[in-house]
Order: sequence, then C-alpha cells, then structure tokens
Amino acid sequence: MRRRLSIRELLDRFPQFRVAVVIAERVAPPVRSGQELDALLGEHERACRERWRGLELSQIPEVTQ
Repeated sequence: MRRRLSIRELLDRFPQFRVAVVIAERVAPPVRSGQELDALLGEHERACRERWRGLELSQIPEVTQ
C-alpha cells in the first residue's frame, strides 16, 4: 500500500527544504527531435549556471518573485 507524503512532513523535518513547480501549456519547442531538445536545454542550463554561479536559488530575483 502506498503512503502519501505531505509537504508539511518534509518542512517539519527539513526547514530549509524548498520546492518549485512550473506548469507550461501549449509549449512548442523550436526543435524537431529529442536530441535537438536535449542540446537546446543543455545550452540554456550552461548559460544559467554561468550567470548565477555561486548563488543560492533564494538569491536570484527572477526565482523569488
């Protein structure tokens, strides 16, 4: 039998725990294959890591808004 875990249980045990959710609808990436999408996401990930190197998510204004 599956047991459901509530966020409250996590917060009680791990007060620094944070979670983010993004829901995107009707998104059509400008690529034709999974490999192209992987490459595109990889480029953006590298750019983000470079831009915000050494910062916690809570220190990035675009994340905390």
